[in-house]
Amino acid sequence: MKRYPLFGTLLLIAAIPVVLFLGMNTGVWDLSPREVFDLIFAPERLSKVIIRDLRLTRVLMAMLSGGLLSLGGFMMQALVRNPLADPYIMGLSAGAGFGTNLRLLGIITVGSFATLPVYAFTGGCLSLGMLLLLGSRYLTNNSAKLLIAGIAVSSFFVALTGLMIYTSQDSEDLRAVIFWSFGSFAGTSWNAIWVSSILLAVLWGFGIANAHRLDLISVGELQARSLGMRTGYMKLFILGLTSLCVGGSIAYTGPVGFIGLMVPHFSRSILGGLHRPNLIFGTLLGAVFLALCDLISQLIYPPVGLPIGILTAILGIPFFLQLLFSERHGI
Repeated sequence: MKRYPLFGTLLLIAAIPVVLFLGMNTGVWDLSPREVFDLIFAPERLSKVIIRDLRLTRVLMAMLSGGLLSLGGFMMQALVRNPLADPYIMGLSAGAGFGTNLRLLGIITVGSFATLPVYAFTGGCLSLGMLLLLGSRYLTNNSAKLLIAGIAVSSFFVALTGLMIYTSQDSEDLRAVIFWSFGSFAGTSWNAIWVSSILLAVLWGFGIANAHRLDLISVGELQARSLGMRTGYMKLFILGLTSLCVGGSIAYTGPVGFIGLMVPHFSRSILGGLHRPNLIFGTLLGAVFLALCDLISQLIYPPVGLPIGILTAILGIPFFLQLLFSERHGI
């Protein structure tokens, strides 16, 4: 640990209500804190619906998604011991997107919008199966090649999704998929909030409980096995749980890139390499950061906002330049 994790964590916790208020006050109507509070607990009327069911759900979903993507980044980077790994590069998000699009395009008609996480999880499991088929021999001894297998799996499911979109004949379904593929927190339901909250709690709890094991895996296979850890089973469980939790969130929000890359990298630059403080600080940082990104997107392109996936991709460019600059200087 490098410097003051407790202070940074408390600062992020204090920022959460501020971001919540900003999120509920971003839109056509400008309201005072008292008016926002009154509307949340007011009798049913249109203004309450706008504040509670449109704005509040949007900012909450942004926070939950930011926390889940950050946790997924920590898990994947520990798994392959590479700061460039995240659920997208490992193919889990592409598989989840493929499963979601099967429902959105009407190729499979069973279920409703509420069952999208089931489709996302199924797609994530397919990508996980392919990843293990291609890279299982590298699960314990060559994580770099496991990363390459993940890139191949991701490309495969992106190609399948593109083929489904290209051959689709329904313009309404195509609009839904295109809107989803850009990433957005608009139109989030309370059911999506509850599901994502459970997924975040499960993945965060697993990470905190196994922080020491994640530290050992990050150091290297030999050290972990010498201390009695069954690294193959542990890595398999990390892949499966991350696929379930991150994929379930992606089903509601669409793909939001670079959060799983940027937040863990920034958190470790402040706190060092230990996972326990990073999982606490990094999850809060991801939640606040992505919620602020969504607020910025609404200010750039009111009232619906610029698609969040576009904005995070733009913000990811300086991150990669900084990473390249650091490598050039041997940092």
